[in-house]
Amino acid sequence: MQVTTSGNQGSSIRQRVTLTLVPLIAVILTVTTIFRNELLDALGWLKRPVDSKSDSCPSGYFRLEGMKDCMPWLSCEMIQSEVAVIEPIGQGAVKQVGSLYFFDA
Repeated sequence: MQVTTSGNQGSSIRQRVTLTLVPLIAVILTVTTIFRNELLDALGWLKRPVDSKSDSCPSGYFRLEGMKDCMPWLSCEMIQSEVAVIEPIGQGAVKQVGSLYFFDA
């Protein structure tokens, strides 16, 4: 006659699952943290001004590479009247990307 204790089997299975999942979760969290930090460092150039020799534009204004003056942020009306799409590049689920021409007055 074989005697099994279901309490010991349940605790043994729980131990194996815990011993397997805890290191796996630790590895996933470590990799995620490293990836996040590397990504933030890689995207650090987004925070720098375009022309490091001169001051950046004041709040509410922008300047692209090659532009001398700071321009006010574009409203929908300004985009419709002062920006022309030269060539569509691609599109995603919620946005379209294209090469644009800004009529710099």
